Amino acid sequence: AIDEGLALLRSGDVTRWDADTHVVRPDGSAVPAALFIARLPNPIAGDASLLVQLADISARSRAGALRDCVAAVRQIIVTSPGLEAAMPQLLSTFCGHLDWNVAQYWAADADRKTMHVRNAWNASGAALDAFLHASRGVAVTPGAGLVGRVWQSGVLAAEEDLESTPDHERVSVLRSAALRSVVAFPVIDGGEAVGVIELASDRVRSLRDDEVTMLATAGVEIGQFIRRSETAQALRRSEADHRAIYERSPIGIARISSGGELLEANPALLLMLEHDEQTMRAGAWPDLLRAYDQAAARQHKAPFLAGITDGSSVQVRAATGSGKWLWLQLTATSIPDSSGRPEHVLVMIEDVTAVRETSDKLAEALEAQRDANVNLEKIDRTKSEFLSIVSHEFRTALTGIQGFSELIRDGGLEPDEVRAYGGYIFNDADRVNRLIGDMLDLDRMESGRMSMRAADVDINDVLMEAISRAAPAAVSVEFKSDLDPRLPIVSGDRDRLVQVVSNLVNNAVKYSPEGGTVTLSSRVEGQFALVSITDTGIGIPQDEIGHVFER
Repeated sequence: AIDEGLALLRSGDVTRWDADTHVVRPDGSAVPAALFIARLPNPIAGDASLLVQLADISARSRAGALRDCVAAVRQIIVTSPGLEAAMPQLLSTFCGHLDWNVAQYWAADADRKTMHVRNAWNASGAALDAFLHASRGVAVTPGAGLVGRVWQSGVLAAEEDLESTPDHERVSVLRSAALRSVVAFPVIDGGEAVGVIELASDRVRSLRDDEVTMLATAGVEIGQFIRRSETAQALRRSEADHRAIYERSPIGIARISSGGELLEANPALLLMLEHDEQTMRAGAWPDLLRAYDQAAARQHKAPFLAGITDGSSVQVRAATGSGKWLWLQLTATSIPDSSGRPEHVLVMIEDVTAVRETSDKLAEALEAQRDANVNLEKIDRTKSEFLSIVSHEFRTALTGIQGFSELIRDGGLEPDEVRAYGGYIFNDADRVNRLIGDMLDLDRMESGRMSMRAADVDINDVLMEAISRAAPAAVSVEFKSDLDPRLPIVSGDRDRLVQVVSNLVNNAVKYSPEGGTVTLSSRVEGQFALVSITDTGIGIPQDEIGHVFER
């Protein structure tokens, strides 16, 4: 694609070309990049040169990958019947979207003294099979190695470069599989780590805050999914188990008749919503039922009383008895009678307020990242346009210097002509010097290195100095001043103020006709000193006024 773009530029079919590509670093890793090439004519040399700009868009690509990964994880959680079906898909999703080579799910044993690998996924084929096989025989204890530390603390952790990590058995196994970086995050259920997901890569990885937030949130949501799956499986096993779980479950459970009436609510639900069963039946449940139907309609799902339940969930807002608002996740499951017809519906109700708030914050962070990427792209385009303009200005000035120098070199000129041509050369050189100064100032402003030295400044004195600087070279225009003698002394950087005013004065001179007038005026306006520079030139077109402060 790049060769095709270069061919189009050389042939003159296009003057600028851009595309998204990848740049390979010395360590072999690929970085997404935006490539911009512009063809710049060179009237002096008679040929053309290429302006090439390469911008790193890895932040934009990473934000998109995180967003897609979150959506895929939630889709798997919503559609999978249980953990055994969901976990291989989840591991594959983390590797595929976030570019990890291998993933493992470590689950705590029944006695919670050790942890073993329950599921694994390998993105690199047979090369990592030996590593996965070795991991299956490992029993991790709390605090031992990266996985053990994450299990014990319940907090995500990473070893970004295994070459600088102290040797122990697991690190040696990772190194032998040519893996360079590993991250582990906990699967949280009820505030406790019940498992750990480990991701490993064959290159050094540095986790950013948005990826850490996304993985930590995914661990919480997977933990809640595990709890829902285990609860649903237990409910299906037997009525006796159902009753025990119903009474003791930390998840709110309600049994609803086929007509939509609340038959009973478990203690966890009554505690969650701060109601007794009678109040729940009379007011709180009808409100929840309406909220469920509204949320289902937005997701194009059947209403509650339609009796069509696929095990998926909806989220609604509800108020507790004390007036506090919660985000609740409702999952409805039809319970058939002996003939197979729906007898009643079990509704599992979870307080997902914390997860929803975390998800909203992540979404805001990702949106802010997208906005930042858009701004960066705009800055890149502006820089390209700026470089094109500066190149034209340099070329124009250098062409004048070269032409007048050749005339002087060849001789045969009158003294007045030599002085005139010398003046032209001086003006063009001064123009190049100003361009270089402007570029250096722009660089200092963008990098935050532009320093300002505040002091007391007489604005009228600044205006008169700007006139005295411009007048010798501007013999074709007349300068006038209309200065308010009552103007107070202000605080500012005098050199920068002179620079700004001089730029405006030079611009006014440039666009004034011969015999025109440039007027500098000042006056007091409230707590401010108002300065204006006016000329008798062609003016700025109305549709361009909004762009005067752009580069």
